[in-house]
Amino acid sequence: MIKKNVMRVIMLIIAVNLISCDSIKKATEPEDIGMYAFELLKTLSQTTKSDYVNSFLTIEEIRVLGKNEVVVTDSDIRNELTSMPKEEWVEDIEDDYNELKQDGGKNGIKWAEIEYLDFVYEMDNLGGIKVCEGELFFKYKEDSYSVDLAAIFDGTEYKLVKLAYLEMQ
Repeated sequence: MIKKNVMRVIMLIIAVNLISCDSIKKATEPEDIGMYAFELLKTLSQTTKSDYVNSFLTIEEIRVLGKNEVVVTDSDIRNELTSMPKEEWVEDIEDDYNELKQDGGKNGIKWAEIEYLDFVYEMDNLGGIKVCEGELFFKYKEDSYSVDLAAIFDGTEYKLVKLAYLEMQ
């Protein structure tokens, strides 16, 4: 009886995880990261700082990436990635979060009401890492805005590493 119940719980956990994974869209193409960032901005009013930080490439993922000689071909960059302090990484993302919320407040932006306009980007290669840098354009009421963003390809998908600098167009 106990084994049967344990088995049911395990199957339920597996099913929930599979459903959750299917509903999360991965940014496998550079264009996808713009929409991912836009969706993150739309929820900025309800997103906690911790959840916001978790929407970015984590320090653990950075360290794994730094050890991947196939993706990161430059040894100096691999060393930088594997030795980056977690506190510094998280603090940078938190500062950008605070700045976006503050600047959005100054402009009276209700984040849930923004409308996607465009994502313009350029690709670069930094020591073997595919880097996508660009500007995400959106509209709130009659005004257009942009934010800068950057993402890197971890070998399977693009992960957000920067979302900052709200600017009215």
